[in-house]
Amino acid sequence: MTAGHARLQLGVGVALALSALSIVMLLVSVVRAKRRARSLPTQGRLRRSRVSLGRLAVMQAVFVAVVATLYALGAWKPRSIGVSHMSPYAAFLAGALEYGIFAKALPTLRQLLGVQQKYAAAALRVHRYFLLPTRRQRLALLLLMCVNPFTEELIFRGLLVHQFARVGAPLWLAVLVGALVNVANHWYQGRALVRSHLAFYAWSVVLLYSPVGMLGAMGFHFLADIWPSLYQRQMLEEYRAQRRARLASANKPAKPAA
Repeated sequence: MTAGHARLQLGVGVALALSALSIVMLLVSVVRAKRRARSLPTQGRLRRSRVSLGRLAVMQAVFVAVVATLYALGAWKPRSIGVSHMSPYAAFLAGALEYGIFAKALPTLRQLLGVQQKYAAAALRVHRYFLLPTRRQRLALLLLMCVNPFTEELIFRGLLVHQFARVGAPLWLAVLVGALVNVANHWYQGRALVRSHLAFYAWSVVLLYSPVGMLGAMGFHFLADIWPSLYQRQMLEEYRAQRRARLASANKPAKPAA
């Protein structure tokens, strides 16, 4: 085994370690959030369940530092993570356009299966974590969402799938490991959303091994993260209306028996 091959293996090992760490941190965070929510009145739960911008910023800073350090050590290279020979701008734009197709195709499929309404309700419940009240907070979240697609795709698709296969793992195993990490990081959102995340993962892996390569997958992920952020105010109003309807239904007196 050459020194270069050993360095690439180091990159894969770090990606696996980061995957395990992110799953453990998510589990701890979800358990703590549920415990806090039980002790709060209904009207206080949205405020306390919002995402922590500081925690997100620290996580992205760690991801950037790890990626930069691994590159300096020679633990990954553009070709080893799936960057193709296509023009970077064209590849990124093609991936973003692919998200437009994906965003139209998936709801159509859900409609045919009769699960679109159930999915929409589940998505709104999850999006409440990102419904921030002030413009400054929403801008900060938007900036973090601009960084997230690059770090996540590089680590969880570039290193964990593409480079893992390049250093000797069967492609099916690399893809399966990536899928399991994807499911583990989103299991708390429920089955409806996990299925959507798996569809997103499958599409991004196809892009990774297509002529657009890693940059296409990044463009796909970038638009997927940015698009919902542009409609935060609308989602906040929809969530509040949904919550008011649930409370009204729960407080509605039962009809007397005939």
